[in-house]
Amino acid sequence: MVGTILAGCTAYSLVESSSKHSIDSVYTVSSPIQWSKREEGNLDIWTREGPLLHQLIFFKGVKDGDFLFKLPGQSEITLPKFRKDMTFIEIQDLIVTSMKRINAQDVKVEQMNPETFGGKPGFRIDYSFKTRSGIGNSGFLVGTVFKEQLHAISYLGTDIHYFDLNRADSEIIVKTVRFIK
Repeated sequence: MVGTILAGCTAYSLVESSSKHSIDSVYTVSSPIQWSKREEGNLDIWTREGPLLHQLIFFKGVKDGDFLFKLPGQSEITLPKFRKDMTFIEIQDLIVTSMKRINAQDVKVEQMNPETFGGKPGFRIDYSFKTRSGIGNSGFLVGTVFKEQLHAISYLGTDIHYFDLNRADSEIIVKTVRFIK
């Protein structure tokens, strides 16, 4: 989602395959493959081939009144805030509006469906967008509101090759979510 827009110079660390990984000490996931990881504010961002090609983004407990993400130099006034009492449709609007305001173009929700996230009632949004340079991207986001915070995982990548490259592995990771608390 923030995909090609968040491509900073932060250092990466290795995410090993076949072991549990804690996401903000709230839930764990397991991955069938290795990734590279960096933290960016309230996000953990994993990639294999590079952030401009594809990313697996973990939204770490977005609290009531917080933004989905914060970008350097981005006026926070222009970004909508999460509210703990939002419906899934309102969360969808929050995601789309946030993407548009960080310069994603032609953002489209392909479909939205109920889906469990770590055994909790949640939602799934399949979406597409173009970068400022016109490169098509596809993605999905699966999440829930748990203990008044938004927890979600989004996978996105360029339509040319990279979205499909690790989509199946990303779907497996989403299915492994287990809440700790």
